[in-house]
Amino acid sequence: MTNFNYEELAKRIVYEQTKELWSFNDVCAALGYSDESTPVRRIVEQKDFPKPTTLISGGRRKWFKKDVLNWIERQRNQRSKLMLNVSQAA
Repeated sequence: MTNFNYEELAKRIVYEQTKELWSFNDVCAALGYSDESTPVRRIVEQKDFPKPTTLISGGRRKWFKKDVLNWIERQRNQRSKLMLNVSQAA
């Protein structure tokens, strides 16, 4: 019987999932916009938005899913803090 290292397998699965790449359409869907929307293009061009990568020269832009989801979570946290400050000031 072979010893199987489940902990190492779990780490490898998590690592592979963090590398998942999203297309522009995937990013648009995560942000709640259509791919033809002007606001989403402005969001993607912001300095703090994750930079895309290309797998081959001249290829389509791809974003790491983890980076986009982290950016969305930071935006939610900033809005929550802003709303908390506004309600405390009132």
